[in-house]
Amino acid sequence: MKRSFGIILLLLLFACSPKGVTGEGELAVEWLPDMPVARASHLRFAPEGEITVVGGHTSGYLPTQSACYYADGAWHEIGPSYYPHDSGFSVALEDGSVMLGGGSAEPFGIGQTWGVELYSPATHSFTALDILDRKRALASALNLGGDRILVSGNWHADDAIGLYEPGKGFREVKKVSQPRLRPFLFQTAPDNAIIFGSRDNYGKPLDTVLVDRLAGETFTVPLLEEWSFPFMMDNFEADSFSIGQYTYLVPVIRKTDGQAALLKVSGEQFSLLETEEALPMCGEGGVRLSYSPFCYVDRSARHAFLRAGDENGRIYLVRVDYDATFEGGKASVSLFSAPCPFGQLEYEVYPLFLPGGRLVITGGSPSDNFNPYNQAFILHTEPPVAGSHFPWGPMGIVLLVAVAGLAAGLLIGRQKKREAVPPAPAPEEKTDLMTRITTLIEEEELFRRKDLRVADIARELGTNTTYISACINGQTGASFTDYVTGYRVRYAQKLMKEKPQTLLSHIGEEAGFASEKSFYRAFKAITGQTPSEWKAGSVR
Repeated sequence: MKRSFGIILLLLLFACSPKGVTGEGELAVEWLPDMPVARASHLRFAPEGEITVVGGHTSGYLPTQSACYYADGAWHEIGPSYYPHDSGFSVALEDGSVMLGGGSAEPFGIGQTWGVELYSPATHSFTALDILDRKRALASALNLGGDRILVSGNWHADDAIGLYEPGKGFREVKKVSQPRLRPFLFQTAPDNAIIFGSRDNYGKPLDTVLVDRLAGETFTVPLLEEWSFPFMMDNFEADSFSIGQYTYLVPVIRKTDGQAALLKVSGEQFSLLETEEALPMCGEGGVRLSYSPFCYVDRSARHAFLRAGDENGRIYLVRVDYDATFEGGKASVSLFSAPCPFGQLEYEVYPLFLPGGRLVITGGSPSDNFNPYNQAFILHTEPPVAGSHFPWGPMGIVLLVAVAGLAAGLLIGRQKKREAVPPAPAPEEKTDLMTRITTLIEEEELFRRKDLRVADIARELGTNTTYISACINGQTGASFTDYVTGYRVRYAQKLMKEKPQTLLSHIGEEAGFASEKSFYRAFKAITGQTPSEWKAGSVR
């Protein structure tokens, strides 16, 4: 009897829940004023939250150098830019300016260009810069740090890996194993990155995906024999895919049945992100969904957004809450949708992501490139609303209480499952993870944070606390606490040599110790001397 009742409750719960997602909601549409110029294949960015559009092509498939930004409820025309950058690239620099480069040379998306320029959000002005290492269109760019810009990809022309260094300009640094358009460029170390994609420089699918390293040999990923990437034509921005240092989420499609999923790229390790439910493949009325190639990550909220559409002109956002994956759990999935304000949604309509789950759409192409839109709007996600319907009344209330109890039991079981220790990484993964841990702690001096926890490192690196703790212990023989304490003691020794007049209490605080007592205790445990004794014998 108990078993039958449990089955009935499970069936009720299943019947009253949306299929394939943990929640759903309606997208709110906020219309902006029309842009001064209709455009598509343009560059879009939002320095300091200020929506800015530059170049692209306008009506008649003609390149345009017009530009504008949105502020105080209106569009303000600026420029013109030096070059149209129709299907060009943009990448943010460390001073807040934006580098713009490449693009089609002629109307109708023909040819490639050399041109590069800088856009200053502070003055809303453009400055011409050095030319590219080669003419490029549909290329991708990545800031490696220090405004060293990696560039790769091309359209109907040869491809190579180029590098820009301040004061030195652009140069070719390496040939590619296969030419690509709009490749993914993901940083894997301070001086390294991987380059890969699923289309060649003519837009044809690649039979085998090869992954190039900026420094190192090309390699293949067995997982990508089963999964492919949606066709990416729009500007690539690595930050929009990033969930932590050197860790990214990328939409993929299974070749056999078209099922969508998220590929997790952590350093040079490729795996599928585990989700509680498969990503939804059907929208309103059971219509099949088609996913875009972009992932929009809100790192502060631990949300990743994927855009999809259907043949009826409805727009969908799939929100993936990935925070639980840092602790060995699975990501939850929510679905949001609304009729497309344009009446239809084509792949040449790409959003610009703003924090808080807001996606800005400015212009874009309908069924052809000759009549782009000038309309602009913002899509806002709302809290998920469960699509449940219960038979209210005395029996309904009893069933609701029973279902609630069952749901609580399922949640407890799920929590226990999340707390289970995940499979240990392979040896090469451990080595790569240890390198990333060391780089993060040393370069950003995270050990100086008094409240530093293993969970903080896990979030930054896009992995879970179990992996971090196990990796540190396996590679160094120390616990996370002892590992961090070692850095603090060595930093305190360095400060005592460089600033011998500084009070020891201040030295301990600067090194990240929570109190003077913990500083003295840890210092003596590691060196065998108190800070005063060590300083007297080591500082001259």
